[in-house]
Amino acid sequence: MGQNSELHTIANPLIGSFVLGDPTKIPGWSELLTENTPSEAPLPVPLFVAQGAKDTLVRPEITAAFVASQTQGGTAVESHVLPDATHGTVALDALPSLMKWMGSLR
Repeated sequence: MGQNSELHTIANPLIGSFVLGDPTKIPGWSELLTENTPSEAPLPVPLFVAQGAKDTLVRPEITAAFVASQTQGGTAVESHVLPDATHGTVALDALPSLMKWMGSLR
C-alpha cells in the first residue's frame, strides 16, 4: 500500500484522545512526539530545509528556530521558506531548489 496506510494504522487508535488532554502526557501521543522531535545536536552532513509559509501543521517559527540552532551548532544548512506553500505542497514546491542544492554538493 504505502506510507499513508502505515500512518493510519498508527494514528487511528489515537484519534479522539489527542484533544482530551495534554498530548505530551497521553500514552501513544507522547511517544510519537518524542520520536519526532529533532535533536539539538549539530548534524555531520549538510541539511536542506523547506518550510511552507502557509503551513498550519509545522509552524514556520518552529522550523526557523530549528534552522537557527543547527546553523549556530555548525551544521551547513540550506533553508527555504516558500511563501505560498502549505504542509501538503511544500515538498513539491521545494523540489527545484532541492535539486539545485543537491547538484551543488557534488
